[in-house]
Amino acid sequence: MKKKILKFLLTIVLLILVLSTIFFIIDYSRVTQDKDPLFCIKQTAVLDGGTQIFIGLGYKVISYNSMISLEGDPGNLFYTNKKIGPLFMSYDDFEVEKSKYEQFGNDIISYYKENAIDKDELKKEAILESTTFYAEITQINDKTILVDGLNINDINHKYDFSVSLTDAKIYHNGTEIKKDDLKVGNIVSITYGGAVQETAPARILQTYSISILDNSENTSNNNSSTKQIQTSNDKYNTAPNVTMEIKGGTLTPFGATVVIKDKNEKPFTYGASFKLQRKVNNAWKEMQYLENGGSFVSIGYLTDENGVREIETDWTNHYGKLEPGEYKIIKEVYDNSQEYENYEDGIRYFSTEFVIE
Repeated sequence: MKKKILKFLLTIVLLILVLSTIFFIIDYSRVTQDKDPLFCIKQTAVLDGGTQIFIGLGYKVISYNSMISLEGDPGNLFYTNKKIGPLFMSYDDFEVEKSKYEQFGNDIISYYKENAIDKDELKKEAILESTTFYAEITQINDKTILVDGLNINDINHKYDFSVSLTDAKIYHNGTEIKKDDLKVGNIVSITYGGAVQETAPARILQTYSISILDNSENTSNNNSSTKQIQTSNDKYNTAPNVTMEIKGGTLTPFGATVVIKDKNEKPFTYGASFKLQRKVNNAWKEMQYLENGGSFVSIGYLTDENGVREIETDWTNHYGKLEPGEYKIIKEVYDNSQEYENYEDGIRYFSTEFVIE
């Protein structure tokens, strides 16, 4: 009987060791790719800028985020890293990585000083590594706004956030505006960098820009159905700091020249493809391509030094001659400011309406 019990216990121990090894290998691979572990339980979050501690079967993962104060104020650089190790690994056991990061940050400062590049240029470089999401403003405070992330965002940005206004540039249609111009109910795009503090709501401390989107309205007294309508209307204006209009004198039933204005620090690259919608009974209906009409030439259009690009658009091969009525032209770009699990999550839209008489 004792032998059977001992054999059973040994089998359990062996099974645990095998599972622990498999879980460790998988999580080690994910951590080295800067992804969160799969087979761990989040033990705690340290409010130093978003550090998280995960406990696995015989190992620990620490996702460490903290702002580093470097001599010369390098535009609020952040130290970020993930580390996997034994259960006794300490939260403070990042001295080697921190030292390397500080040296890297100081090298950046030295480079900008040697080449007479000011701090604003350094911040521009940081913006290129930023994250953008879309939200509705629910409350406006002196130095922050509270927002509710829209469903078009990835899973990490569908919740409530407190967003700092301290260093944020605020725009509407590419023109910088004041904080006082923000209103509860505005639909905005928010671009930020660095870590997010896991409080309730989560806190974004380093906001680069906030842009009011074209279809945003003041809805301080809105209800849930109104909010859903606004979100739907804004689906085709999610490209940050991008607007489009029809060039005067070019609109015909056969085509038009569209003028794209891109106010981003790093402008998008634009393709030739587009879609048309027509307003029917006060509702926008997507038009169907003609047979073999959905193929477009593969080309990338760049904006000029002023962020402007004109594109001649002929829709007869795709939709035929347009009848009198109200229409909307929709184009898309891919937001490469971050990596997405699914390609579709990175697609952003912009549009403009026009009338054929």
